[in-house]
Amino acid sequence: MSCVAETITTVSAVATLNNRGICDVARANRMSDPTIPFAADTEVIIPAEVCEPDDTSCFTVVDTATTNFCLMGGPHLYYTQRNDTYRTIALERFNITLESVLTALGVEESQADVELNAGLFIKIPSCYPSQCTLQPYKFTYGTYKDLAEEFGASVGQIIAYNPTYSHSVAGTGDGPVLTLPMDCKALSDNLTDRLFPGSYTGLLGCLGRRFGLRELLVCTANFASLMAGKASVVRY
Repeated sequence: MSCVAETITTVSAVATLNNRGICDVARANRMSDPTIPFAADTEVIIPAEVCEPDDTSCFTVVDTATTNFCLMGGPHLYYTQRNDTYRTIALERFNITLESVLTALGVEESQADVELNAGLFIKIPSCYPSQCTLQPYKFTYGTYKDLAEEFGASVGQIIAYNPTYSHSVAGTGDGPVLTLPMDCKALSDNLTDRLFPGSYTGLLGCLGRRFGLRELLVCTANFASLMAGKASVVRY
């Protein structure tokens, strides 16, 4: 059973309208995160009704007392989603301190709860040395929180490696193939945070500026280097 969200619609609204649990709807649609609404004209799977609807287990438990100042295994770029703020990115997506994210971006604390535009690449401080194992994974049921808990990563890392994915309406037992970070860990007892030079909002940031051909090539090369995890950046 499915329906079409005619306007931007929250998972909660779909669940309430159909007498289902928020997390039951989120998992049936293999959602990256239940806080991200469905876009207009989007097909939504309505799961079978259950005796005890689940409205809570798919939401990230925020640890406001975390002391993590960097991200194990990277990546160092995150693609913002609808409803993201610097606070939710730090605490909900990556479980690192808000201060570390604001410092990396040069953002004042007063801006921590300002809603960000979706589709921007922002820098996340990465732990050095550390690593994650990357593997293809067929996502047939659940949410990114489920995957993060099972494979030792964070929701933000999975979003970062699959930046444009939000949900799937594939049939039962089918689903998209994701790039999944697994077993993210430190490679030393002494960790430092590594930041990468430059501040980029993605390839469109290059195209939206008034460049000559050489400058445009440099900008796109820098963006590609950042996405590949390289620290070297060509200056204009």
